[in-house]
Amino acid sequence: TDMPETLCGGRLPVGQSQRLIRIDGHPIGINGMEFPVLRLLAFARNNVVTRTMLLKHLYRRSDDQPQPKIIDVFISKLRKKLRSASGGAEFIETIPQRGWILRDIQADAAA
Repeated sequence: TDMPETLCGGRLPVGQSQRLIRIDGHPIGINGMEFPVLRLLAFARNNVVTRTMLLKHLYRRSDDQPQPKIIDVFISKLRKKLRSASGGAEFIETIPQRGWILRDIQADAAA
């Protein structure tokens, strides 16, 4: 099945291919592993993404075995970038003991 061109609407449309992410139309720079992390979160949209899912998605080859905690680093960097670009909105919610959810915040929710 074809993936949609943008995976979420709302304030944070995430495209399949371009690494240019915009919040409220303002571009933010996403680099390295942050983009595939955000893309998986966007694809799961309002569903929990677990650390295991992220590790599998990012490191398909068995010889790449990073520390599982590396995911926290990516999430934390993403969260900071999204927060500063959106005037403090929290897009990524931590679900204790389970993982993370990307909340698709509608533009009018800020009003």
